[in-house]
Amino acid sequence: MILALAVFAAAATAQHRHAHVHGVVALEAALDGGTLDVTLRAPLDSLLGFERPPRSEAEKRAAQALHARLGTDPAMLRPDPAAACTPAGVELVSAALGLGAAPPDADGHAELEARWRFRCAAPDQLGHLELGFVGAYRGIGRVEATTVGAKGQHKAVLRRPAQRLAWPR
Repeated sequence: MILALAVFAAAATAQHRHAHVHGVVALEAALDGGTLDVTLRAPLDSLLGFERPPRSEAEKRAAQALHARLGTDPAMLRPDPAAACTPAGVELVSAALGLGAAPPDADGHAELEARWRFRCAAPDQLGHLELGFVGAYRGIGRVEATTVGAKGQHKAVLRRPAQRLAWPR
């Protein structure tokens, strides 16, 4: 499993270097024993409709709502109930929104990274992830996903309105 996580980290780093494309988000999910780690990387434009620090009161409210929703709403990312996963933490990082220890967005293309961690009592029963953020944010048109688990590394692409990512068994 350590090798799988090393491959996942390399894939995540390579994918993070890909071009910033509005409407396209990257999702990486790794299941190691009973721990499920999921990382979403999204252009702020796909989530908020702008990709810079918020200027107006309306933009500030939208950014606060995004932070609250992704940080606390369990409907944004739901592992298959059969796996009996419980949330173990969420971290949001975005230089433009002042979240986390993110390096400045030097290229003018601001992003947000959301990291969820779950503890799963029955990880072998994980059959899918429900990606509620796809339905919540109309700017997301495509999810490019990489999953890593006991069955190896897999890639998948979901296009709106699809919100269920199958977990390889």
